Amino acid sequence: MKEQRSGAAEDSALTVIYDGQCNLCLASVDRLGRLGSRAELKFVPLQNLDRLQGRAAERLLDIDAEALRDRMHVVDGAGRLYAGSDAVVRILRTVPGFGPAGWLYRLPGMSRLGDRIYRYIAKRRYDWFGKADEACSPDGCRIPPEDRTDKTL
Repeated sequence: MKEQRSGAAEDSALTVIYDGQCNLCLASVDRLGRLGSRAELKFVPLQNLDRLQGRAAERLLDIDAEALRDRMHVVDGAGRLYAGSDAVVRILRTVPGFGPAGWLYRLPGMSRLGDRIYRYIAKRRYDWFGKADEACSPDGCRIPPEDRTDKTL
């Protein structure tokens, strides 16, 4: 899914579908929220897709659950769908100071390289960054019980 030139109408709102169990994804959403954007970014964890309505919901109906888990997806105001590294660049084009990323992405071979890097990290995101349900929550950390069956004193 290639990035297309967008106008102000398409930049007015982006619906971002991300993995709500992925610590890397959660940190990225938090960071994007603090950076600011020229677009209204609506972040929807894929675990809550049943609450999604409108154009974004229509665009995502044809995508199977595994594809949604494998890559982040973005639907712009015109209903265009972006996935993986294309989605990342689509978001970055709306963040002040990150416009050059969009231009770099258009250089020959950069789209393919960006997609390879995205897929490499995405496949390892749980191993490298963990899952949200395995981390500490605002209520405290969950400590797994110690397995004493294998220990010899």
